[in-house]
Amino acid sequence: DLVSPNVGVQMDRIFTTAPQAVNVLRVHRADEGSELAGPAGDAFAEFLAHVFQSIDRDDWSSLTRDLHSDARVLQRLRDSAGLSTP
Repeated sequence: DLVSPNVGVQMDRIFTTAPQAVNVLRVHRADEGSELAGPAGDAFAEFLAHVFQSIDRDDWSSLTRDLHSDARVLQRLRDSAGLSTP
């Protein structure tokens, strides 16, 4: 949930939202809060379409880049929560 010392972001079921459901992103900056509605969509279908396109192009560098980015963000979240790496 913590992005930086002054910014927090919260979203329920970010990867498991039903395809027809709108999801709400709650952002907290300093003393201010706001909400952004994310459009309904099928995240798994979009991801798999991207994977298959990457395979067809024989170029999955964007997938590797995204995986590394996800790992860095996860480590930041663990660090901010005071959790040790497994």
